[in-house]
Amino acid sequence: MKISIKKDYLLSFLKSPPKWFFILLGLFFLLIKLVLISSQQVFLSPETAPLDDMLMYNAAVSITEGNWLGEYNWLTLSKHQFFALWLAILHILHVPYLLGGQVLWAVASIACATAVAPALKKPWLTFSLFLLLLYNPASWANGSSYAYITRVYRDNIFPALCMLCIAGVIALALRYNSAAKSNLGWAILAGVSFTACWLTREDGWWLMPFLLVAFIITTVFILCEDGESKLQRCAVLLIPFILLYSGIAAWSAMNYFHYGRFIISDFSGLEFADAYGAMTRIQLAEEWDSNTCVPYETRRFLYDNIPEFAVLEIHLESARFHEKYNALASGAFYWALREAAANEGIYETAQEAQAYFKNLATDINALCDSGTVPAGAQRSSVSPPIDFRYVPDVLREGFYSLWFCATFQQCEPYSMRSVAPPEMLQEMEEFLHTKCLVSAIEYTDKPYYTPIQKVFFAILQTIRYTYAILLPLGIVLALIGLFATLLQFAKKRKAKSNPMDVLFWWLSIGLLLCAMLRAFMIAFVDISSFNIGNYVMYLATIHPLLIVFAFTGCVMLYNTVMASRGSQNKN
Repeated sequence: MKISIKKDYLLSFLKSPPKWFFILLGLFFLLIKLVLISSQQVFLSPETAPLDDMLMYNAAVSITEGNWLGEYNWLTLSKHQFFALWLAILHILHVPYLLGGQVLWAVASIACATAVAPALKKPWLTFSLFLLLLYNPASWANGSSYAYITRVYRDNIFPALCMLCIAGVIALALRYNSAAKSNLGWAILAGVSFTACWLTREDGWWLMPFLLVAFIITTVFILCEDGESKLQRCAVLLIPFILLYSGIAAWSAMNYFHYGRFIISDFSGLEFADAYGAMTRIQLAEEWDSNTCVPYETRRFLYDNIPEFAVLEIHLESARFHEKYNALASGAFYWALREAAANEGIYETAQEAQAYFKNLATDINALCDSGTVPAGAQRSSVSPPIDFRYVPDVLREGFYSLWFCATFQQCEPYSMRSVAPPEMLQEMEEFLHTKCLVSAIEYTDKPYYTPIQKVFFAILQTIRYTYAILLPLGIVLALIGLFATLLQFAKKRKAKSNPMDVLFWWLSIGLLLCAMLRAFMIAFVDISSFNIGNYVMYLATIHPLLIVFAFTGCVMLYNTVMASRGSQNKN
């Protein structure tokens, strides 16, 4: 009798495990990942990354000292710097830098899996999606040529923040028929994470199309169904946007209080964008260069005709600037222009810089509008003008970027060796509560790994190779699943399809389109500004999108096949 009872309990347990079982199992796999990731060490490059890593690090130090982003200079408001605040918080809480990033990845994985749960319907499917996202190789990517996840830079957290935002949007959509009150938490998650994305990178806006389309479709579903509190449920969808603009206003207010400018950064400041855009209007170059938006012919004309720009010639045309800023190619000219202005004392205060670039934009646009120089339409942007000639290269690199992500290229876990004065490295290690790698193999400059590090790296590499095989296959099956599900919807024109299944289909399409948008957006930036090729750091937001898309598409395919079999059996 006792044996029978135990057997029945075991069968019941295996058929429908309780929530605490999945929680314990999830914590177990999270612990394993954290142990494996502990083999990585932070990569510090204080002397080679003044515009990137050190900019964020120095701002974080200033925040902990109560001086916001530091004393004003040409770098202070040059980028969106939410990451500096993240670093400062980790420092205050004494959380090791790399551990903090991995915990954020884990939280984002939980949020994404939980968000999709209503459509998956089975707890073990939800748990499986969580594991796939948790062990996403992009979360430890540290390519052999470029460090990524171990760098002290904003892209360490940007993909996870994007995941959290997308999780909030998906959850709100799939719970459209739930009470407004029960969805407040998801709305807040979407809003706070979207705000963090916006304040972390200048291209954080890229999630806006996904939010807008998803919320429009969700609103239609709410209004078309029979139920109460439609107005309240629709109102909840506005919360992310309210939080976004509140967060932007709060950050801008801090900059205004400290520097007198109500902006997120100079990148979003109209006067600098106006001046930069005015320069890119001029069309004097005989040959089009896809990688240079302000060629020498344009600069020469401006030196000769704009006195306030002429003072920058001694700096912009110097050998040091050309070497440092890649011959003033598009992606580097932004920085060269700012440093040249700083060398002339223009960045003494934020107001002086604002006035200078405002006058510069006015004078250049006046020359263009008068017909003195061949010019295109007036524009305000720090990006090169969009040109049809970019299209072939952008398409080529965009599609390759999707393959690049699906096969997890540059996702090796190996740490890179930090090279800098010991006292500087020690100071940064203490602030980050994380050790860097300084040991090299004898008689070489290659990093030295301990035996346990080698074992852990080998395990992570094995996981990476497994994902690289399974994800492309999963994407193909997902595309088949989407098409098969669409055919199933067509057959049910008379018998109304399940609204949840229809919404789930639309969200899956949205995830794929979101991944494509990111791939082609980064491709355009690279082709027009940097020409450095694919870099996992800029593409790591795509990996989780493809994973969720592949998983949900495969579930749809399975459900469609089973429904078809059930229909055949009835006949």
